[in-house]
Amino acid sequence: MAYSKYTGKELFMNVDDVETQKFPWGTLEWLSEPRTTGTNNMTAGIVTLLPGSGHSTHRHNGADEILYAIDGSDCEQYIIYEDGTRVSQVMNAGDMVHIPADLDHGTVNRGKEPMHMFAVYQYPGSEAELGALPECTIVPPKH
Repeated sequence: MAYSKYTGKELFMNVDDVETQKFPWGTLEWLSEPRTTGTNNMTAGIVTLLPGSGHSTHRHNGADEILYAIDGSDCEQYIIYEDGTRVSQVMNAGDMVHIPADLDHGTVNRGKEPMHMFAVYQYPGSEAELGALPECTIVPPKH
């Protein structure tokens, strides 16, 4: 019989298995990060942006990010180049953006409905920091 360090539980995740980080602008549900899957090189989760809201400009040092719009419309994604040039595009369901490492960026939902996005980036770490922010409320997993 083959030996594996994995039990199987950490390989398959559902949003009901993870905590929800609730902010005034929306929620984060980290499906893959050290506390859920034990990963040490990748983070993935569902971002929900409420209508008229967005998260502040931020960056992922040394980590590219991919955001895929699951549903929703009229969500502005902006990226700020090293020279200060700001580029933006409206994202709708089915759109994806690749954000290169170390670039400031942010997202603002200008639509009338919540937008759900799937976010993936390397490396983990900022998820726990976000959960410790004073404006964050932690909702325990449903399972």
